[in-house]
This record gives sequence, C-alpha cells and structure tokens, in this order.
Amino acid sequence: MNNFFDLDKTIYQTYECDREELHTVWQETTQAWIDLHPDWKYEFSNCEKRKHEVVSILNLSKYAAEAFDKYRGIHQGDLWKFIIASKNGGMYADLDSIPTKSVNELISQINKKTDLITTPLGFQVKYGTGCSNFIFSKNTVLGKNLMNIVYEFLEINGFLLKHSKPMMAANGMDIWCDFIELNRDKIEDIYAPSKNKSDPGYYIHGDSLKPEDLWRKNFEKPKKLGIRRPQPKIYSEEWQGLWDSRNSDILSL
Repeated sequence: MNNFFDLDKTIYQTYECDREELHTVWQETTQAWIDLHPDWKYEFSNCEKRKHEVVSILNLSKYAAEAFDKYRGIHQGDLWKFIIASKNGGMYADLDSIPTKSVNELISQINKKTDLITTPLGFQVKYGTGCSNFIFSKNTVLGKNLMNIVYEFLEINGFLLKHSKPMMAANGMDIWCDFIELNRDKIEDIYAPSKNKSDPGYYIHGDSLKPEDLWRKNFEKPKKLGIRRPQPKIYSEEWQGLWDSRNSDILSL
C-alpha cells in the first residue's frame, strides 16, 4: 500500500441480524472479504449497532433519531455506510459482493493523493459511480462533508416528523450521486482492468449472491419509505432554507 492513501484498514458490512445469523450465502461472501484481507480489521454491524453508531457519531437530535428508525433496513444501511467509512477511513462492501483479489492491489494503483476510491458501476447509478463498494481516506474534508449531508438529511426529516409532515425518502443513490457530481475532482474511479467477464475486476456484485427472498423477509420488515423530493445541491446554506419552503411543498407550516 502506498503513502498517498491514509486510512484505518477496516472493512465494514451490515445487515439486520448478527453475522452469525446470516444466510450461508452471505456468511460465505463476508468470509471471503476476511480471508482475502488478513491485514485488515473486519467490523459487522447489526441493526441495533448500526443505529447506535449513526446516532452517536452524528449526535442526532431525538426526532432525527426517530426519523432514522422509521426507514427500512436497506435505507438505514445506505445512510450508515456513508458515515461509517468516512469517519475513520476504511472500506464499505455490500453483502452481495465478493472479492476476487485484495483491495490492497487496487489501492496500490493510486499514484496521487485522493479522498475516495470508487468502482464505477454504470448499471447502478445515473452518473456511473456505484456506492456498493468504496474506500474512504481518513480525516478528509470530503468525508466530513458527506457525514454532514447525512446529518442534515436526518435532522430535516426529524423536523418534518416533529411537525407531523411526511418524511423524505431515504434514497441513498440520490444522495450519493449528487455528492459524487459535486466532488469529482477529489474522487478516484478505478475501472476493471478488462471488460472480459472472466476478469470482473476487484469484486463480483449481483443477484446471484443474494439469498432467497423468503429468508430475507424474516429480517427485512416493510416500512414506509417516505415521499421522494428533489435533492437540493446538496444542503447547507442553513440546509438550503430547510429545503427552501418558499419554493417547494416540502414544508408548509
């Protein structure tokens, strides 16, 4: 690993249950990350630990914490992964991804200082940069900005909840895409070395690595997502006037 990427070498993953309760498919994918990265720490967060980490790291208000709790696990996980890796530096990896080689090899490709390494997955997001697997450097302004975006998102929704207004959808892809577009110059996209399907790059990601729906329904309880709204680019200016109530219907108090 070179000197241009400073991070705590930790791989983060999450699901609603403990790792020991995971379906065998995901027990195997998580073990693959561990086996290929013996020099990295591995941390797994269930839903209770995940909520504690989000609330404590961001120091959320009571209503913001309640807002977070109202989202489905998959959407909680999206918000959680944006702060957990950016706080200390480290890698987030989806459970339905499996590494084909160590990410140490990926990091060694970087010959300039960078805040974030992503692998573009054009099928997944409109701007071509996926948030399924990414690596954050530690103590970066970029990471703090992303944490602040999640904080503002949850505090806005806590405000809406407090006033009995519909909450916004916790759509991690929207947040990520806007964040990426505003910070392209600080991000390093790593492309697979070959388009040949026999060489998938650094990990394989897809439906073939998902357990059957029947098992997942034991943990993935349906919850109302919220009302999807346009993302202001991307908060602050005192949270873009709390989503600029003069020009939108998001707040009409």
